[in-house]
Amino acid sequence: MEYRVLARKCRPQVFEDVLGQDHVVRTLQNAITQQRIAHAFLFSGPRGVGKTSVARILAKALNCESGPAPVPCNRCVHCVEITNGNAIDVREIDGASNRGIDEIRELRENVKFVPASCRYKIYIIDEVHMLTREAFNALLKTLEEPPAHVIFIFATTETQKVPATILSRCQCFDFRRIALKQITQNLKNIAVSDGIRVSDGALSWIAEAGDGSLRDAQSIFDQVISYAGDEIADSAVEEILGRSDRRFLFSLSEAVLARDAGRCLKIIDEAYYAGLDMRYFFQTLLGHFRNLLFTGIAGGKGDLVELPAEEADKLKEQADGQSTDTLQRYLEILMSEEENVRRSRRRRSRLPIGPVREREMAGPRTRAGRGTGNSSSVTIRPCPPKSIRGSVWPVKRVVSGSVLRRATSFSMTLWDGRRRLPSTAASFSGGRPPWNSRPSLPRTGERRRPSTETATAVLKRTTAFRRSDGRPFPTRLSERSSIFSPARRCGM
Repeated sequence: MEYRVLARKCRPQVFEDVLGQDHVVRTLQNAITQQRIAHAFLFSGPRGVGKTSVARILAKALNCESGPAPVPCNRCVHCVEITNGNAIDVREIDGASNRGIDEIRELRENVKFVPASCRYKIYIIDEVHMLTREAFNALLKTLEEPPAHVIFIFATTETQKVPATILSRCQCFDFRRIALKQITQNLKNIAVSDGIRVSDGALSWIAEAGDGSLRDAQSIFDQVISYAGDEIADSAVEEILGRSDRRFLFSLSEAVLARDAGRCLKIIDEAYYAGLDMRYFFQTLLGHFRNLLFTGIAGGKGDLVELPAEEADKLKEQADGQSTDTLQRYLEILMSEEENVRRSRRRRSRLPIGPVREREMAGPRTRAGRGTGNSSSVTIRPCPPKSIRGSVWPVKRVVSGSVLRRATSFSMTLWDGRRRLPSTAASFSGGRPPWNSRPSLPRTGERRRPSTETATAVLKRTTAFRRSDGRPFPTRLSERSSIFSPARRCGM
């Protein structure tokens, strides 16, 4: 007998066997029961979550001899033919291979004929986003008003590539990733039915490697069985999945949280000489600190982190002694280096370590708020200088999380200082410019250099702001060689 892989052998045959898509299954079953069957469906979602399987089950439910019924019998001629893939009236078309306008023209001619033996003629087009624009346009009229005996079922992993004119003519269903626990239970049922001995932890590792795809997890499990046989040890699963990086991962995160830079560098060297891909290891480290942050926020409660029980306990132990602010800063440091690690040829030297980058952990300087009537801290972050001649380097002031542009009116005033400064300065309150003060450009269209008195008057009002190094702006024009110098605008 021909061998069939687990992904084909364990394919769902009824709606009840579909995992993690209860919203899709319930809608389709109710539509069949109420006889509200649409003429076109679009199934979108990640790979290996059951889009094609649900399409086949729907075709069997509509063409079953005892139907249309929400549960196909899987014993009649039509159900058996659809299951084996040799039904005349149910055609599965690969959108990547039949993507041209000629194939769509042929399809338009064939839909005119009534079914040969089934109740409906069903066209299942997989990877429909691969069709050309001309092919989509040729299908519009047929898809909008097809014959009563024709039903279209589209499946795609990239719904954003499908034109809106197609989406508006279909009932769209979004398939979700399958939960780790459901994949683990499915693999456990397969192991019991085939007489395979494997631990629950190993099954959890395989389910995690599937990344929400049941087909991927089943394929990996099939590979592990071929490697280890009926008696599968945890070490065999670690060798197949390459889980040796998990040991380095927890050791490295522990050293980072302890701010032991020497130990961090030593662990990175050990991982490098052990043959680990540094780019993949960095992505795993980024996900690990993301899980640490979520565990610290949720306190180990909820389903924010889907990991095996043993790893979840280790993660909770590491997160218990750290504040969420610290974990968030480490995660931000890793995220800032992600692009550099991806592009660098020497990725081992680009791995960011918290203790090594201690100055980034300190955070921005703060000072007490001025003129606000309270003692709340105010964070000062200068913005880059503008390239407009005659402008003063504007400074952003962050108060309670919102950015207020305080120096915009200064820059606008310098464009036409002799004419606009008196009216603008008269509206200042407490030596500060109004928020909505935006003087217009000179009527002549020419930006004039402000006089020394005008520039000095404007610079005096910048004493409430400070540079990034904490030094105040000068209050006298003589303290600068030129207020229009680019180097001076940068605080140099």
